[in-house]
Formats: sequence, structure tokens, C-alpha cells
Amino acid sequence: MRLRASGRQPCWQTQGVTLGIFAYRPEPVIQERYAPLADYLSQESGLPVRLRVLNQEDMNRALASNQIDFFLTNPSHFLVIRSDRSLTGVLATLEREWQGQSTGSIGGVILTRAGRDDINQLEDLRGKSIATPGMHFLGGYQAPVLS
Repeated sequence: MRLRASGRQPCWQTQGVTLGIFAYRPEPVIQERYAPLADYLSQESGLPVRLRVLNQEDMNRALASNQIDFFLTNPSHFLVIRSDRSLTGVLATLEREWQGQSTGSIGGVILTRAGRDDINQLEDLRGKSIATPGMHFLGGYQAPVLS
């Protein structure tokens, strides 16, 4: 059912929609990468699609206050969001082409300082200090730890 007051169009038809993108890289990089998607969606839907680049906390707040209509994030962040809110499910999965093959996989990398020959596998990290963007980041913590 759709409600209309005094013959006006629903607000999304005049104001458009907002697509929130998880800031897994610096904002200018994400803006450049996803602006063509927003343009394509605007053209195909006939609705203005605004792009907002957000870190995880800002995306959580934007979702809680209904400031974004669609969002793109990593799988583990999606599960956190889904546990907090009623979502219908995943609309699409991002796939990238690498070396001529399409992949929807995500992973992480663990780097060590040159000359550290005492760290060769995950078990070698026990008792050592590490740097990570946070425990909620799939590529920066969860993927390597859960490997």
C-alpha cells in the first residue's frame, strides 16, 4: 500500500536515495570508484542516487537514523547490521576481476618487517604485538585470524 498526501509524489521520488559505501580505502578513492555506479543507478532508475562514504561506526549511525537507503559493506559488517536490524537480505554481491577471473572473495594480508625470520605462520604471532584497524574489520583482522 502506498499513501499519498494531496497528490504529492513520495519523497524518495523527488529527493532520490542514498547509497552508503563502507570506507575500506580513503574517501577520494571510494568516491572515484563508486561514482560511476551511482550515476548508472540514477540513470537506470530515474532517481537521483547520492553516494556517501562512511566508516563502520558512521554507517551504523546512518542506518539507525534512516539516513541511507542502500549500503555496500563487507560480509562480517553486514552480519552485525543484520543482527541489529530487520533486513530483507543481500541484494547483490560485489565481484571483481583479477588476472582475467571474476572473484567475490575477500581476504587479508599479514606483513612483517624485513628481516623478521621468526614470523612465518600465524602461530608465530602468539605473544607478539600486532597492529590492526580493529577486530570488526574483515580484511584487516578477521580473515587473517580465522584462516
